[in-house]
Amino acid sequence: MILAVNQQRLMRILIVALWSLPAVCAFYIMCTHWVAVPFWDEWDTPGGQLASFYRGTLNFAELFSQHNEHRLLFPRLVWLPMAILAGWDVRHEMVLTFCFVCLGSVGLYKLLRFSGGSPAGRALVFGLMNLLLFSPRQYETFLVGAQGQTFVPTFALVLALLMNLSQSSLPAKTIVNAALALTSTYSFGNGMLVWLLAFPVDTQTTTDLPANPSRGRIFWRAFYLLIAAVSVAAYFISYRHPPLSPPVVSPIAQSSALLRFVVVWTGSLFNVSAPATCGAVLLLLFAGLTTAAVRQMRRTGAWQPYYPWLVLAGFALISAAIAAIARLGFDHSMAGDSRYTAFSAFFYIALLGLGWSVYAHTNESRLKTRIIFPATVVLFLLVLALWAVTFKTERRLLRSDHEARKHTQLMVQWIDAIPQNPEIAFSSPYSPLETVDTIRTVAAYDGLRPRLVTHALASAVNEPPNAINALSGALEQATFDGSGHLFCKGWARVPDQNRPADCVVLGFETDDGLWQPFCVTETGEKRPDVAEKTGSAPLARAGFSRTINARNLPRSGATVRAWAIDLQNERAFPMAGAIRLQAQP
Repeated sequence: MILAVNQQRLMRILIVALWSLPAVCAFYIMCTHWVAVPFWDEWDTPGGQLASFYRGTLNFAELFSQHNEHRLLFPRLVWLPMAILAGWDVRHEMVLTFCFVCLGSVGLYKLLRFSGGSPAGRALVFGLMNLLLFSPRQYETFLVGAQGQTFVPTFALVLALLMNLSQSSLPAKTIVNAALALTSTYSFGNGMLVWLLAFPVDTQTTTDLPANPSRGRIFWRAFYLLIAAVSVAAYFISYRHPPLSPPVVSPIAQSSALLRFVVVWTGSLFNVSAPATCGAVLLLLFAGLTTAAVRQMRRTGAWQPYYPWLVLAGFALISAAIAAIARLGFDHSMAGDSRYTAFSAFFYIALLGLGWSVYAHTNESRLKTRIIFPATVVLFLLVLALWAVTFKTERRLLRSDHEARKHTQLMVQWIDAIPQNPEIAFSSPYSPLETVDTIRTVAAYDGLRPRLVTHALASAVNEPPNAINALSGALEQATFDGSGHLFCKGWARVPDQNRPADCVVLGFETDDGLWQPFCVTETGEKRPDVAEKTGSAPLARAGFSRTINARNLPRSGATVRAWAIDLQNERAFPMAGAIRLQAQP
């Protein structure tokens, strides 16, 4: 008896471990690739509001204001206290997003229990759901702190569906679902759909108003509709079409393009060579399962096993259509962008849940054993194979993205010394002056992570370097490439520690003696020749090279020089090499 209990306990632990494995992989990738510095839209939200807070100008109107097509009131109310209390380190937001998705996974498991069937079968289906929820294409979402907002509407809907399937009273369902819909509306644009899809369902035979049940139902539903109307109307007060977005297209005039967008959007959760074909197959499968579900509902009268999955799938597909209407002005390839996997993953999850519900309530045992069971095994192996292939591809992409983010972090750290760095434009869609102002304002109150380099170090590199030898390294090349970019190359070290410098600050000196730093770059490139020449093995990675937008540089008549930087001890060493710029061809 004790042995049997221990075996059951061990089996449960093993099942939970397998369920958790996709989440553990996602967390590992996040922790090994994250960077503290904000990225792209984060400079505006929450960056702009954080800067306003420190200036003393933050008000409700700014918290309520648009960000692209969205009003991110509730995410801002979460992000701002985090940044004020712990410093603006976007890794905190990434951890919050990950924890939120894990809680959402628990909600999906609770929904799956309404589908019926055997516990072993549900365990397998839930394992597949977690593979989809933590798909490797989601890693890019987890690595942008502010992207947690994209999960809010879907998981608000999951909670609302659980509420509707519970035995709670209609007033309780109305209040809870209205609160969830309100939160999702002001967390992401498509959250307004939750008002429709989370409409309270009365599953009780009695009501809080036993004297007149119908009047009570009418009152609470009217109350829900009133709150929905006020919420949606307030959303569009002073609403303006975002200037960075293309014009909204007509779904009728461009129906074929819209359909292609939705199909590609649907088929892009994994890295496949033909996402449109994959999406078309999945949509046809959904149509077939929906037909089977409707027949079973008519036969049995039970709607609960199918209801949550049909609603989740509907939410995902309507979101895809909305994205198509708003984004068709961009390139069609945007349909497969990783940002949309926070929604498309739930179409796959809904498809699994619907398929399991149909399977669990099928009376034909021969159909189960001869067709459905083998098809399930093939599906399981196919998902595992796609997951593994996508994981390998994403690791390669994320390594490249990680290096770019690390360079952005270095650039931000040096913003006081190099405020006109042309690479600021590649880390923010907003004007460089606006971005620099946000950085300096937040940093002035010690709110930015990582912190900026010290004033002493910034002052040091604002003097021209004049080296008489290559003790600290050398700038070896600085040439225009013919397309408005400057290519610089060399090597740098910390002389008294005989190790590669942490970074190199490049600048130019004009003929009248004006010196201006214009760029900072990392070391770390292979330079075996330097190691051999100096007899120091650590200097085998003392090299650096970078191609820089030269719009801030003189066309000619300037000399490029460089500083080797020891960030650990806040020191700057002048490097050898003074290269005269030649006129661009």
